[in-house]
Amino acid sequence: MKSFFVNGVHVTVQAFRLESLVYMLSKIWSPLWKIIPPPSFYNGMKKEIVVRDGVRFLIDRSDYMQWHILAGLPDNSWKTAAEKIERLDRYSPIQVFDVGANSGAFALKLAAYCSDSHRDNISIHAFEPNPKMLKVLRDNCQLNPRLESMIYIHPYGLGASNSTLPFSFSNDNSGAGRFDENGTVDSISLTVKTLDEVCDNVDVNCLTFLKLDVEGFEPEVLKGAGKTILRFKPTIYIEMTDKWFRERGSSCKQILEYFWELGYQLSMDNEKNFTSISRNDLHELESMFQYNILADI
Repeated sequence: MKSFFVNGVHVTVQAFRLESLVYMLSKIWSPLWKIIPPPSFYNGMKKEIVVRDGVRFLIDRSDYMQWHILAGLPDNSWKTAAEKIERLDRYSPIQVFDVGANSGAFALKLAAYCSDSHRDNISIHAFEPNPKMLKVLRDNCQLNPRLESMIYIHPYGLGASNSTLPFSFSNDNSGAGRFDENGTVDSISLTVKTLDEVCDNVDVNCLTFLKLDVEGFEPEVLKGAGKTILRFKPTIYIEMTDKWFRERGSSCKQILEYFWELGYQLSMDNEKNFTSISRNDLHELESMFQYNILADI
């Protein structure tokens, strides 16, 4: 009976196109987002334009990451970058790297915030190697002409060295795409560069904020970014997944120690707030499959 009722609610929400209304009401009572139909409900349906946080997105609602935008689920990454920028002198140059840009949610929402705050001295470099999502990213930028000039799209991934690596992807969750040296039947070969080389070849005279969300490839990105991180000491927002890190000969503990050795203060994103973490928390963190960390000087 419960599943029948839930399905009926989902049918009603979709049939009357109530998703955006539910999204707005969920700002008042957050659990409401749960009545938005799940991604599988939208299989075969055409893309739709939605407006979230002042940005227009053309989304495939059957793809989990784009559905995430539709449902307005919590995403503190761009808000954290905005708070960092707000603390800077208004005339300070701002450069942000969005590594794992996907459909552009982070880059475009941050650009909208900066535009509304009259922070026109910002450059957001969006890195997205997946050709399918690269098109989505470009389309979404074109939907927002006032923001397009702030965003520089790089059609490749970042890693420990310049190379070509197999990239595995999921048809129903673009956020699950990842570089996998072993490859799969469905994998494609994509270009990888180091962040250090990119900064040498692009006009990067500062790095304010670095967002890393690359499905377990984060340690590889950091290996190729050592010189840049030492030079600029950017604020870093990074997804941590110990199981995936260990598959690459690293671990969350190693990454956290790396940040501490550089003098970073670390805190965990708990969606509603950030909690400071220290070496005393390492044992507890080892039991967590995945979490997001903010590293700030």
